[in-house]
Amino acid sequence: MVRGRSLFVDAHQFFAPSRADLYSPGMNAITLPPDLEQYANDAVAAGRFRDVSEVVRAGISMLQRADSARAALLASVLAAQDEGDRDGYLTADDLMTRVEARLAAGARARG
Repeated sequence: MVRGRSLFVDAHQFFAPSRADLYSPGMNAITLPPDLEQYANDAVAAGRFRDVSEVVRAGISMLQRADSARAALLASVLAAQDEGDRDGYLTADDLMTRVEARLAAGARARG
């Protein structure tokens, strides 16, 4: 390794490797901005992760979970909207009447 660039020996000459020479199929190379690279390196140095690849995997897993949660919330909102369209919506007065009735029933049940 010479100043950050790999050099391969080819019987008679040195050459800078192509991207295909450096990475096998299925491997991805990423470039992190300096602040994220420092954060990832600090997380590894602190023992939170084995290496930077593990930090990146953890970040992508968090994004997947957030995307799944967002999709579930959207599905729930759309289902509620469909239910309201089908069964009708409550007015604010109707809602307050129901809430007050439940609160009163709970108070009576407690004594």
